[in-house]
Amino acid sequence: MIKKKSGFLVVKILVAVLAYLYVAIRLSKEDFSQITSTFQQISPSSLWVIALVVLLMPINWLVEAIKWKFALRGIKSISIGVAIKTALYGAGIGLFTPNRIGDPFGRVALLKTERKAEAGILAVQCGLAQQLATIVFGLIGMGLLANQLVFAHYLKNPMAILGVALSLIIAGVFVFGNRYIVKDLAKTKVFKRMGLDATLFANIPFSSSLLVLLLSLLRYLVFSTQFVLVLILFGYSSGLEQAYSSVFVTYLFASLIPVLSIADAGVRSGFAVVFVGAFWNHPAAIVLAAHTVWLLNVALPSLLAVWLPFLKKR
Repeated sequence: MIKKKSGFLVVKILVAVLAYLYVAIRLSKEDFSQITSTFQQISPSSLWVIALVVLLMPINWLVEAIKWKFALRGIKSISIGVAIKTALYGAGIGLFTPNRIGDPFGRVALLKTERKAEAGILAVQCGLAQQLATIVFGLIGMGLLANQLVFAHYLKNPMAILGVALSLIIAGVFVFGNRYIVKDLAKTKVFKRMGLDATLFANIPFSSSLLVLLLSLLRYLVFSTQFVLVLILFGYSSGLEQAYSSVFVTYLFASLIPVLSIADAGVRSGFAVVFVGAFWNHPAAIVLAAHTVWLLNVALPSLLAVWLPFLKKR
């Protein structure tokens, strides 16, 4: 028993160290002279924009927590506080795993339930619902930018179209057809040993999956608006339609690239320079905006969340 507890402690400490190491590596690659120059251009009259961007960060995670709490309701009833805690810890674990695949494991790790397998599948559903939201808005952005010649190479690329189509099918099938997938998973040796109960998913109505998707769409609008507001803060003035559509397509294309999370912010910045840069030729400010949103929404909450397992209940 002592060895088991010691093992868990080592894992918890390792998670915390890796999370901080990850952010340190990410920040070490930044050009701080350009960052200083961009921040110096912010006028005092823009303080309301800063306040709104910061305010949207807890709203972003509150929406995710509500979605997670709702998704779990058929297995375990949890408070909104527990939902926030487990969702944030999932983000902390996902921070240094490829395409954040560690997120479901992190969420389940702090969840006190005997239905870990079922909770893990629902965590995957929440993640894929968010990807589905990225595709929905990404397609809207592609439609709005379709007539722009500068985007023709990207928007009509066969590999890009195939990637979007496959991602749409996989996410859509899992979000709305997870009962059928779980039925097959329950027959495998791994999930049999975990005691996966497929009957718990049999009665999940379509409306429940739809609500999970709607909450994902709402959350997407929150962090996309943050991105647009940070661009405005740094001097963007080319129109909201162009800003939102280019941000939508940026998130879509970045989500299709299978990279380690340590490169995620960099990949997103690269696409942002291409799509946002078509309307506003300030690459340094665009890259800084992408990293600012990442630091605020992902890095900061994750660095705080990795210490959650060490907090004792009073």
